[in-house]
Amino acid sequence: MPKKIREEDMSKALFPDRGKGPDPAMPKTDFARALPVILKHQEEILKRPEWFFCTFGECYFHGMLSPVNEPASIGHLLLAWKNHILTEPCDCGGSRLIFSASGSPLSGSNSYRGWCRDCGIRHGRVTGYLRKILKPIGDLLRAHRKPADIVIRETLPDRFCWSKGLIKGTPGLSFPVLVPVQPGELLAILEAGTH
Repeated sequence: MPKKIREEDMSKALFPDRGKGPDPAMPKTDFARALPVILKHQEEILKRPEWFFCTFGECYFHGMLSPVNEPASIGHLLLAWKNHILTEPCDCGGSRLIFSASGSPLSGSNSYRGWCRDCGIRHGRVTGYLRKILKPIGDLLRAHRKPADIVIRETLPDRFCWSKGLIKGTPGLSFPVLVPVQPGELLAILEAGTH
């Protein structure tokens, strides 16, 4: 009888970098509390690339066997909400803004988190169909990519030469084209009105 492969083991084998969740080094800010300030200044955020690509640790989209496995920036979320993509009706009759989702099509264990702009309540829900959330945000992430870094010199790996032996590689040299602001810094700027 063949050995049964666990879903978790299969996922790790197929996608070793997936499922690790948000970067633990990413600063934690209560995104739901920051949302009113972000929504108030959404037009300014959409115009400034260093603000557009600012990411909060809580805004993460992941689905096993899905092309989406990365944080969504403030700009991506604002574009989605503006186009009524990651929104749904709240129990209070208002509009719930979804800012995080994860799950697996194999187990059916899917959930998302959102915040209602009318009642101000933060919601966490279990859903049966994650694709309706992940596909639109994946399309937005692909359509609005952060500019690539400028590479001055490629990284060369160590190599072996019969006449010289082991030749040490050289590290690459690159410079970021765009450095997004940190979440706390963005909120301080927006709240102080110093922009």
